[in-house]
Amino acid sequence: MKTIQKALLALIPAVLFVSCGETDPEDPDNGGNGGANGKDKTDIHMIDVLPLYELAADKDTALIRFTVTLEDSDADWSISSSADWCKAEPASGKGLGEVNIIVTDNPTASERKADVVISAGKNTHIVKVSQCLYAGAMPDESWFSKPYYDRTDREKAGLRGPVKSWYNSTYTTYDKYYYDEAGHLVKEESYDTSDNSMEVDWVHSYDAQGRRIKSEQSFGSEVEGGRVFTYEYNNPGKLVATDAYNWIEYEDGWISGKNFPMSIWKDLSAIHYVEDSPFYYERYDLVFEFQPDGNMVLTETYNRERDGSKPEVDVYHFTYENGLPVSCVESEVSVTYDAKGLPATLSTESGAKTWTFLKHPRVLLAASMKEPEAQGMVACFWANYTYNSNGDEIRFERAYFSADQVYNDYYGKYFYDSHGNWIQREEITEPAFQHGQHFTGNVSREIEYY
Repeated sequence: MKTIQKALLALIPAVLFVSCGETDPEDPDNGGNGGANGKDKTDIHMIDVLPLYELAADKDTALIRFTVTLEDSDADWSISSSADWCKAEPASGKGLGEVNIIVTDNPTASERKADVVISAGKNTHIVKVSQCLYAGAMPDESWFSKPYYDRTDREKAGLRGPVKSWYNSTYTTYDKYYYDEAGHLVKEESYDTSDNSMEVDWVHSYDAQGRRIKSEQSFGSEVEGGRVFTYEYNNPGKLVATDAYNWIEYEDGWISGKNFPMSIWKDLSAIHYVEDSPFYYERYDLVFEFQPDGNMVLTETYNRERDGSKPEVDVYHFTYENGLPVSCVESEVSVTYDAKGLPATLSTESGAKTWTFLKHPRVLLAASMKEPEAQGMVACFWANYTYNSNGDEIRFERAYFSADQVYNDYYGKYFYDSHGNWIQREEITEPAFQHGQHFTGNVSREIEYY
């Protein structure tokens, strides 16, 4: 059955289990009525404790109600919690108790537990609390166990579960992504809601081994022609850097200068690119050849003539270590990797621009960017990125115009569906051209599952 997970205006539930502790009325050490030689007649009566409370993953509150009596009169009580993230308010009272159990945001990707203890005389009652970030989430260990470059397009995007399509429905312009059941990205569409038009459409095709063999791009109805990429695979077992200037893909940053859909490909040996319209023609042919020493040569042929009469040829030499591209001499790009083969740093043009990356099991995330020699009105001198444990961005700090003119965007209050994918978040944005003015809004992401 196909289901569509849409952003909920109500809170997306985590789980809070509440259960009643038992006391032995004849055991004085267990706080029963027989304690203190039978003189302690304090009783704790739970009124409306449900077997299941559903609370949001972010800060939320549940009410528990009880009464405490001593023979025929009200009795004093106190309440405490075993965990800092779970508090009970008020902390004490007499007779009827109406207590809020307050849980703060759960920044972890695992369940956490606490005991809330009601005490009256020598009698105690334990309310067990359990909070998880979302139900059905895949443990991080499952992501670590699958090598990044063996993952599907859907997994590289950090999506959990059998996602069929997704898009951010709140924005005026947005991209919509489609995946087949195996997780290959099969289609990309760009929309403009101001005139209800689709501006660009990508369609990707794959062979029996799941390798992308063709990417076709068409433009809106008013633009003739399109772009076509075709791919060849004759480098078995090799990880191929597709672009001389940047072969690392990550969120919130540029990938390839020629808009290749990906930047490191397994087994790739050639890419052929053609843009053909009545007014414009352009062709690139990229051939990737590995040398006996394990290094790679990229030969790039470029031509704007349909008859191929004026080719321009560039050759780039890549150095490889442990099967991964670490530098390109001609473009002065260098990359370091962590022990799992994920990028740790990227430097371009001998350090003119540097990126650092975070180690995260789900997605490849940029931690910071520095460009000390940045020039121009909209040049970015530096940027810092902050994420929650789920790999979703919660802060974007950057400097435009000068290294000291700082702007901040915040992304908070994420709500997740049952697969662990976010479907709503709050955004507080400070545009670079309106320094000091922030815009707040809720952004919805619609996800369709197989």
